[in-house]
Amino acid sequence: MKFKIGFSFIFLIFISCSTTSKALYETDDKSWLSADTINGVYIPKDLSDCIEQIDIILPDTIKEMAIFWSESTFSANTHAGLGMWIRNNWGLWRESRLSHYFNNLGVFHPDDMSDIILTSYHRSLTLNDIKLDEQLSAKKAYWKQAAENKTKQKEEELAKYNIGDTVLFNYPYGYISSLQEDNYFNNTCDARGIVIAKNKNKFTIKVLLLETCDEQGVIVIYDNENTLEYNPQSNQMEKPKERKIIIAKKNQAKWYDYNFWVKNDD
Repeated sequence: MKFKIGFSFIFLIFISCSTTSKALYETDDKSWLSADTINGVYIPKDLSDCIEQIDIILPDTIKEMAIFWSESTFSANTHAGLGMWIRNNWGLWRESRLSHYFNNLGVFHPDDMSDIILTSYHRSLTLNDIKLDEQLSAKKAYWKQAAENKTKQKEEELAKYNIGDTVLFNYPYGYISSLQEDNYFNNTCDARGIVIAKNKNKFTIKVLLLETCDEQGVIVIYDNENTLEYNPQSNQMEKPKERKIIIAKKNQAKWYDYNFWVKNDD
């Protein structure tokens, strides 16, 4: 019975704080980075502070059970309940002072932050060494391996594209018009091109657009990344508020991420 009561309490922590979590996402307060309280919730300043706060949040009945849980069991039992509450209400998805603390340690994903917090709490509760450096090294090793795997995957996928291949456009940024979208899903709006160059370092291919289903062309960039424009009010170059749209038309050659196109095996 105690086991069920424990899980009910952790579940209630998440439910009772769901309103606060919603407010967090609706807030765009630039002072979050220095705030010790956000929307009425105290934000710990470091890992030691996190451990102290969790010890306050959890009642003795839960702590008495958690002592007998293995580290993996404790993490599994708290990740989706208490862990989610921590990620949402302690500003780990945003620039809170706690997320900034972890960023300085080389940890950037909120799941990793909450995992370190909960693992450290359980180790503290069971009078074991927190071994923060070891935890940090494990997280960094994971993301390093993930990046290497991703690079290898891209290399293998890019190798499938050869100069002279005919390719079909994927429409990654959507369609210029509803008619173009309808025609695409009716298989009457293919945009075809031919690969004329490859960049193995950037994982891109240069494609000459040979055919589109209408004269409007296709959207190839829908972003304002790396784009600056002059703002006369601030007298500075700033990132534009509206996204930049670039369209490719028939007989134009442009560089694309390779996954914008699929090989035409017909």
